[in-house]
Amino acid sequence: MEKTKYSVKYKNGNDVDKSLYKIDFEKKTFYSKEKNLVIDFSGLDGWTFDTLGNCKFVTGNYCKFVTGNYCKFVTGYYCEFKTGNNCSFVF
Repeated sequence: MEKTKYSVKYKNGNDVDKSLYKIDFEKKTFYSKEKNLVIDFSGLDGWTFDTLGNCKFVTGNYCKFVTGNYCKFVTGYYCEFKTGNNCSFVF
């Protein structure tokens, strides 16, 4: 995967400092304790995301999510979700 094919921003459009999230390209994992993120991994399959709430995810297929409340997911097929309350899903 090319490391330039993803973006991590706050919902207000500002970039998130790279010290506030961790990406492991070999294990395909993303982790952050930040809220209000827009995480765009469009077309990238097989990633695992672990975040707090009020985030939006745009991903490919076969992804796993562990999140807090009020998240929105725009994903491909065969994804697994462990979320808090009031999340929305667009397939």
